[in-house]
Amino acid sequence: MCSSDLDEFSLMIENGESLFGNYQVYDMQGKLVETGTFQTGIIQRFGREYHPGLYLLVATLNDEKKVLRIVKQ
Repeated sequence: MCSSDLDEFSLMIENGESLFGNYQVYDMQGKLVETGTFQTGIIQRFGREYHPGLYLLVATLNDEKKVLRIVKQ
């Protein structure tokens, strides 16, 4: 799950286990903006310094990958 307030995004993935994964954020031109790690069940905040626009969030946990489109206003 990814949510947004006016300044930043919050990412939390629930799995039932304490696992670590990673994420990448790309702008719409395909430029890598940020990389990071997360732990399942813990909120990871990011994006405070992003410019307004559309971004792609790629979150990977074990072999499962999810891609979300996020909007910074």
